[in-house]
Amino acid sequence: MIIPNRLQKLSAVIPLIVFSAAANSADLVDLRNDYTLLQRAQQAIQGPTVRSVTSNISQAIGLSNDENLVLERSRFDADTGLTHQRYIQTYKTIPVWGTRVITTQGSNRSISQLHGNAVLGVDAEVQDTQPAFSADTVLNDVKKNHTQKIDPQGAWEFHSESSDLVIYVDDQDTSHLAYAVSFFADVNGGGHPTRPTYIIDAKSGDTLFTFEGLAHVKQGTGPGGNQKIGRYYYGTDYDKLDVTVSGSTYIMENTNVKTVNLNHGTTGTQAYSFQGPENTVKEINGAYSPLNDAHYFGGVVFDMYQNWYNTRPLSFKLTMRVHYSSNYDNAFWNGREMTFGDGGSLFYPLTSLDVSSHEVSHGFTEQNAGLIYENQSGGINESFSDMAGEAAEFYMRGTNDWLVGYELRKSGTALRYFEDPTRDGSSIGHVSNYYPGMDVHHSSGVFNKAFYHLATTPGWDTRKAFEIFVKANQSYWGPSTNYQQGAQGARDAAQSLGYNLDDVAAAFAKVGITVAGGGSSSSSSSSSSSSSSSSSSSSSSSGGGQCTAPQYSAGTAYSVGQQVSNQNNQYRCDVSGWCSSSSAWAYEPGVGLYWNTAWTQTGSCSGSSTSSSSSSGSSSTSSSSSSSSSSSSSSSSSSSGGNICTSPTWNAADVYLNGDKVSLNNVEYQAQWWNQGANPEQNSGPWQVWEVIGSCM
Repeated sequence: MIIPNRLQKLSAVIPLIVFSAAANSADLVDLRNDYTLLQRAQQAIQGPTVRSVTSNISQAIGLSNDENLVLERSRFDADTGLTHQRYIQTYKTIPVWGTRVITTQGSNRSISQLHGNAVLGVDAEVQDTQPAFSADTVLNDVKKNHTQKIDPQGAWEFHSESSDLVIYVDDQDTSHLAYAVSFFADVNGGGHPTRPTYIIDAKSGDTLFTFEGLAHVKQGTGPGGNQKIGRYYYGTDYDKLDVTVSGSTYIMENTNVKTVNLNHGTTGTQAYSFQGPENTVKEINGAYSPLNDAHYFGGVVFDMYQNWYNTRPLSFKLTMRVHYSSNYDNAFWNGREMTFGDGGSLFYPLTSLDVSSHEVSHGFTEQNAGLIYENQSGGINESFSDMAGEAAEFYMRGTNDWLVGYELRKSGTALRYFEDPTRDGSSIGHVSNYYPGMDVHHSSGVFNKAFYHLATTPGWDTRKAFEIFVKANQSYWGPSTNYQQGAQGARDAAQSLGYNLDDVAAAFAKVGITVAGGGSSSSSSSSSSSSSSSSSSSSSSSGGGQCTAPQYSAGTAYSVGQQVSNQNNQYRCDVSGWCSSSSAWAYEPGVGLYWNTAWTQTGSCSGSSTSSSSSSGSSSTSSSSSSSSSSSSSSSSSSSGGNICTSPTWNAADVYLNGDKVSLNNVEYQAQWWNQGANPEQNSGPWQVWEVIGSCM
């Protein structure tokens, strides 16, 4: 929904409801910040089948015997070469509501990142999984009570009903056996659309949680626009309308988009048709043809997702339903279609380009991250749709106004403002101003502002900035993602695309969210080019250079902000749990494929190492971050002659991470996932922990 819902917030709706809390508590684990779990998961992926992999990851996370991970979907990203897999956590085959475990794997199947949430300790609180009420009983009670609060006399129509048994963890971290109930409803004649979600305790009938999930804001010719922005003409000012022709009948349907004229009703599925080629139906409330606008803009949005991001916005054809009810001042996504009112005293008909993209993108979010439309996840959900509106404007026009709903608002400038969200008097532009329960249209300002700053950063534009949020929505966010997790997911998406991470970090810093920077894969050559200029025993300059920070030492506990030097470069710790570990599991700065997950390079040391550099007359120009590992001492090389093995000799006592290189008996190897004590000669090849790079001879 593009505008905040004016319906009264609902509290308990089931009779005999009394809120209660159990004594025990479950443990909600943020997987993205748990370095130890990542190491366990990297080991777990060695299983050859999906079943063994999910079982091993479940054990790595710490799930009980009655808890499992069920693969929901696997998605290969051709742009990055990464595979992202989403798992649903279950307890005795019952899904845990609102949680997803998301893994990121490279071509070698090694898990490089974990995202999402998992719940530990469900088995201690929910032992009896037999509900006291049937699913149908709960559904019917919720439908009755919900609709009576809105319009007791209305003749209500329902569709998209569900009542599923789940495990729900409340705000006090207490687990409940519950029903997740959802449906779409509207009165006959329209005007009161609603799509609530209720979590009902399956034992007591208590309402545990509820929120309104209605997400609301051959060719033909004809007019479009409204009195505010002026009249334009499809076929002259813009391309012709993409319609299907049958004789003299023109049908507003093509491969990607179908447009339906509800004619002030609430139901209808048949595509609108007219005697062509020109459609002039119909002028209403200051707009010249909302049908034409909706059909054309639906095509623009579909093409933007397909052409720019190589994905469909929805898994099915876009259905644009126009002329909903009478004087309806809103637009919404109901889980199946986009629906647009004709406006009233506040708005012109709501079929503008940014609102069309906004509503379609609620569907994109529902079919990907599934962000819950409440609290911080709801703010991110709403913000993503606002971003999509600006992206569609940039796709079609090449410019942005950075205003939400400017073209349809009769008085005032816009509904929301990207550059300064607080201009509307309700939205926030900083995490410090957020409070639980805030309207998602107002909490969206945090990510809207970050998006604006990123898209207007030199070297970026709206297309590039929206790409990282599309990737995050597809591959890094889950239903309960909060601001911090959402920003980290966007940062990790940018890393997978090779984009500048410092720019991403700076944009989120504007709104009070801290994520690690670290440059980009395309600009990181300076961090490694000097590292192989010498085969000396020291990997950082101890004299003649400008590295003033102490030398990095594996196993040392580094805190956020602490600086170290390593291999002629200086680094800052950004994630303490990832750049320090008593078990030496942490990422070594500048070494391996994923060191900039934890560290940010802050400078290069001028000059050369104090030890001999006679083995090489020039610096390496390799741009890969893993090349820096080749600066290790030649004195520890396993080569006895010929070309020198530049990687350190494998040591059974050392811990190796994905991307680390070693040498053994004149052969070099690269680690595919976390390992310790795995002899490369005995553990290399397909689905093995080591990959042979080549002979040193």
